[in-house]
Amino acid sequence: MNRKITQLDVENALERLKSLGKTPTLEAIRTAMGNKGSKATIIKLLKIIKSKPESPLVGDKFLTPMPSYLSKADFYEKLDDKSSMEDAINYLVSEKDDPTRIMSDLCVVIQRLRLEVKQCETEMNQIRSLLKNVSETMQTAIRGQV
Repeated sequence: MNRKITQLDVENALERLKSLGKTPTLEAIRTAMGNKGSKATIIKLLKIIKSKPESPLVGDKFLTPMPSYLSKADFYEKLDDKSSMEDAINYLVSEKDDPTRIMSDLCVVIQRLRLEVKQCETEMNQIRSLLKNVSETMQTAIRGQV
């Protein structure tokens, strides 16, 4: 039995294509969704998606929801924990008939990690700038005392 495609399916396909660096054409989106859904439905959902105003990221909340087993704060720290592994395995088993959903979830994770890397790079640049300013100030102060 075929299930109806949703706006979330199309959004996930778009995110997956973006993370792979591919142009999100109608055919590429349909392929990313496992050739499910009619082109007319995909076009209709794309219009809805494009008409939505883009909202900025707020804190750690991202526009695309993380899979529940990955959104747990301690998932990565307690990867060896049996219950976390069971959650991940149960998720994979429940989605085994729809591998595109798993790929979409992984693409969301990759996007989140890329965003975190960018944020870390920005913070590192700010720290370097502060360190340079402090160093210059200290050198000026030392020269003034000698």
